[in-house]
Parts: sequence; C-alpha cells; structure tokens
Amino acid sequence: MKTRQHRIPGGTHLALAAFLLLPLAAGALDLRLAPGDLRVERNPAGGFDLYVRAKPDINSVLLVETTKDPNGKADNFAYRAEKWNPVNGDELRLLNGKLLPPQNKLYSLISSKALKDDAFGLAFHIYLPAVIVYGYTWSRSGSVAVGNGTFVNIRAFQKPYADYGAAFLDNPYNIVVKELRTPLPRPELPPGETPAGKAPSLLPSPLEVVEVPPPPPPQPVPPPAPPPPEGPPSAQIGAAIDAITGERLDLVVCIDTTDSMTPYLEDLKKNLIKLLKDRIAKFKDFRIGLVLFKDYWPDDYITQKVPFTSDLKQVNGYIMGLKAKGGADVPEAIREAFYVAATDFEWQADRRLAVLLTDAPIHTRPKGGITWYDAAKALSDKGIEVEVLVIPEAEVVK
Repeated sequence: MKTRQHRIPGGTHLALAAFLLLPLAAGALDLRLAPGDLRVERNPAGGFDLYVRAKPDINSVLLVETTKDPNGKADNFAYRAEKWNPVNGDELRLLNGKLLPPQNKLYSLISSKALKDDAFGLAFHIYLPAVIVYGYTWSRSGSVAVGNGTFVNIRAFQKPYADYGAAFLDNPYNIVVKELRTPLPRPELPPGETPAGKAPSLLPSPLEVVEVPPPPPPQPVPPPAPPPPEGPPSAQIGAAIDAITGERLDLVVCIDTTDSMTPYLEDLKKNLIKLLKDRIAKFKDFRIGLVLFKDYWPDDYITQKVPFTSDLKQVNGYIMGLKAKGGADVPEAIREAFYVAATDFEWQADRRLAVLLTDAPIHTRPKGGITWYDAAKALSDKGIEVEVLVIPEAEVVK
C-alpha cells in the first residue's frame, strides 16, 4: 500500500487565544500572563509543549480545567497526564497543605522550575499529551483531547508547588491551531496481538538497530520528485488521478461532511464531475464510490457509503446533495472512513485509489472496535493506494 499526504498551501502556526481574564486579588504582585508570555509548540512525539515566561512574582504554574468559581460553590480540578512524562512526571504539587510526591502518580500539569529558554530567558515548561484528564471517579471527572480549541487555564502562583497559601491568578486561554497538518498515526495493534509478519503501516516504521551492509556501487542520482499538487481539493483529486497509470481504476473518495467543510464541498459541487470527465477517458474501465464521514457524536451518521458506479450523472446527484453539518469537536472519524473504503466496496480494478478529504485530525481514541491497525491492514490487503488531502483550518481570533 502506497500512501501520500498533501495539504492546501499554508504554514503551521500555533497560538493561544485569550479569554476575558478573571483575576483573584493579588495585590501589587505581577501574576498576569499576557499572550506574549506564552509559547506553544508541537512535540514531535505527539501533544504540545507549553512555555510560560518566568516572572519575579511567579514561582509555579498549574494547568486547570476551569477558572475558580468566585462564589466557591463549583469544584475546580487540575489537569493531569494519564502517564509519566520526562518533562513534568516528577514535579511536586502541594494540596491541602501536603506535598504530593511523584510516587502518588497524579502527574499534574505543573512546573515549579524556571529553566533557561532562548526566547524568554527563563521559562516554565509543561508538556500537554494528546489526552489530558481532570477530576476523580468519586466526583466530577473527564478527559480532553488536546488540539484546536482546547481550553487551558494557566494558574500562576506566588509560591512553588501550586501553594494556595499565598496569591495566585487565573489566566484562561484557548489553544488555537491556525492551520492543521494532520500526521497519520501509527497503526494500533489489538491488545495482546503480535502480527506474524510486519504490520502494514501508513507511516515509516519505527527505528530499528540493524547490521550495516557494505555500501552499494554508485548509482545515477534520480531527478528530484515533483512538488505536491497545489490548488483547491478538486484540483488535487485530479492530480492524484493524473498520477495513476493502467487501464482500469477504482476510486473511492472519502469526504469529511462536517460543518467546517462547507466551502470545500462547494468546490466539489462546481468542479469534481467536470474534472473527472476530462480524465477518465484514458481508462478502459473507471468506477468511483464515495464514503461520507462525520464525527462520533452527536452527528446523524458516522459513515455513509455510496457504492461504485461508472455513471457520472449519478455521482453528480450525490455530490450536489452534500450538506456540511455537525462535528462535535475537531477530530473526525477518519479510521472508520478508511475501514469502510477498504472493506465495504467490491474492488476489482488493477489500480485502486482511496482519497481522503478533511480539515481535521484523527480521533485519539476509537469509538468502537475499529482500530487504525484494522484500517491500515484492510487497505494493504486490498492493494489500495492512499492520498490524504489536508485543508487548513480557518484562523481563530481572540
């Protein structure tokens, strides 16, 4: 299975959008954190790194799931990681006057150590994994997938270890991803299962330690690969078809139909059928199917299948009827769309292509029993090539 990933042009930018600040009385202390005091970077291993400028009056920062209720009636919980990480896994936290040592394994998102930082001079560093949790099973609790729109209240303390014995101040922010480039996750193995062969993957395999073979004889340097296609989604689908050789092509287009896709569905309605008419003449046999997909809940469907057909008028009817609606959060049902594309269609052609069109990442956790390993293996078993077209999200302003 071959996989390529493209995006509509643009750069990647992460930022924090400020809410109306709700400060507690802190006297003349400077515990306020302005947007220029904060920096968010993607961590190559997943999740985000948050850097907070160290100020003379701030001796610890703690990420909290809400601001403090001024009436003191609603609980307010710290965000926590689900497992240890080398950035904050050994940090101490003070709760009800007692230090919580690392062996308690709470893994609060806290820092009391200001470290050297090229941009800020000194900064507190907090790692936000892909999923963060709050609360406890005996009270209000939950989990949050960290991404575009995630709320984080950065509580700044006069004392270390998030000590409430002195002044503190709430600094509420939203994480904003002004353009999202979606890396495909590594395939998930079913619990306790080890495949007999090498698991199919849509990403490069993990690094391995292998014996270094003798160098091969010099070979001619191949010409550089052409740049990825540019332009609207319809043009990129056309470019993907242009790259296919052979006499017969089966094509399935997986289309994200959540609300944010409205302008891109309009592009497909105007241009897709004309684009197909201009290209399928080179094939003796051409069929196209669709997989429409949304979010897990509360949308009216997760996936819908439109079977293979060679009748472009029939396809045009489906395309013109598309409506963008729903989407409870940023990630969408991508693994399920790929699985339906691989297993619910009668693939016959010698060339097989699945194109995914979305503006969102994959859900961190599957809703049901379909894992990324299942989807990747199904695509590989059918010999289906994959094109992933990633669209930039709209900028989110303060």
